[in-house]
Amino acid sequence: MKSLALLACALVACSSSTSGSSGSSHPTAGAAVRDTMNAYCSKLQACFPADFEKAFTDVQACVDVGVKKVTDPNAPEACTQTEVDTCVRDINEGACGATVSSTNLPTSCANC
Repeated sequence: MKSLALLACALVACSSSTSGSSGSSHPTAGAAVRDTMNAYCSKLQACFPADFEKAFTDVQACVDVGVKKVTDPNAPEACTQTEVDTCVRDINEGACGATVSSTNLPTSCANC
């Protein structure tokens, strides 16, 4: 389903910036996208299994869509590892949206 693939790609736009917060260690853009995509794709699979199955063969296939969009996977991520971990935790703990398009990223992911 195209809407799932588009949502997966949209996450990359939120996760692959290379300027931003300072502080503790910053993972690479590739690692940050991989971590957040894994959580987000797993959430989509759990919330919308029929739609997910139409769009992807498995969670890794969904993750791969996002990871392939990262232009420089070795660049430092704008978010710290703590911010990435918080984003992933909040995705995992978040409720399913009523529809695929209403399953948004938590606000904790906005800084990345």
